[in-house]
Amino acid sequence: MADLAVKVPQVAAGNEALLRTGALLLFLVFAIKAAFVPLHWWCPAPIPPLPHRSLLSSPS
Repeated sequence: MADLAVKVPQVAAGNEALLRTGALLLFLVFAIKAAFVPLHWWCPAPIPPLPHRSLLSSPS
């Protein structure tokens, strides 16, 4: 990223659209990755079957 900060001012005027597209792609990739990071380890533990649950939910 520090390298990009040095090179961005050197981009020619005709390549600004390409620079903006690349910046948008980088932003989207990092945003999507940040959104998916919590999902790779989060998994709720299943609720164990308890006797009183089966009594309350069983048909009479």
